[in-house]
Amino acid sequence: MARSRWICIVCAAVLCAMAALAGATPQTFGSRRLEIPQPDGYGPTSGSSAQIFNFGSAFLPPGNRLVEFYVVPADGEALLAGRLDKLPRYFQLNVPRSIDGKPVSTAEFRANAKTIESSVEAAMENRGARSDQIAREGNQRVQQRAGVDPGVSIDDIGYHGVFRREDWGIFFSMSSTVGATGTGSDRMFCAGAIALVDHQLLYFYTYAIERTPADRDWAKRALVAWVEAARAANPDDAAIEAAAAPQHVDPLVRILGLAIVGGLIGLVVAMIRRRRS
Repeated sequence: MARSRWICIVCAAVLCAMAALAGATPQTFGSRRLEIPQPDGYGPTSGSSAQIFNFGSAFLPPGNRLVEFYVVPADGEALLAGRLDKLPRYFQLNVPRSIDGKPVSTAEFRANAKTIESSVEAAMENRGARSDQIAREGNQRVQQRAGVDPGVSIDDIGYHGVFRREDWGIFFSMSSTVGATGTGSDRMFCAGAIALVDHQLLYFYTYAIERTPADRDWAKRALVAWVEAARAANPDDAAIEAAAAPQHVDPLVRILGLAIVGGLIGLVVAMIRRRRS
């Protein structure tokens, strides 16, 4: 009986890995390509829903590049058609521009792990003023592109700390109250990870409108599953580890506390749709 149980567990693990690989989409980082799985039930917006993707880019800190913005396809269609006020849950994948395509060794990440954590905490200490700046600049970019100032605001930001640590990644969570002109405010929960995927440093984010504790639980579980699927689809290459030049990863995370402003886009797109219709 015990042997049969372990066989089932192993088979399930193999099937999960195969499913992750089957759903992986190639993404380019400098001269490198990685296979990034789409979160289960979610699709990319960079193609057919480019408006959502572009507004997501508008509200990112300038040091980050939005690689992909994933939504439930039906939610994205409803949002753009004005039938949905805001996206209830979604995912974003970002990369720091200064290290896009430049490999980081696991040894270096591990050596800098405590500095990375303290850098995130330091960024959150001044979160109010800095998030106001990012929101203001994002509003300006949206106005330039769409001719409408969305009046996005972000308040009452809370940093909830690290909930998982690995030699290759740090998982943390944040929350805030977000709103825009003509809309109500909602509490947004964000689970994030700074993680190496075959030695490329990436920022993974999962967002959920927070109505019950289950929304927080979902965001954390969905984030961990997504990151683990990405790593399974891109096993660490020992040759890249050995050849990776020092990148001094600690300064790269000082603006991580601001990345939650990417979670405002559900409100922004819906509001612009209504005002232009």
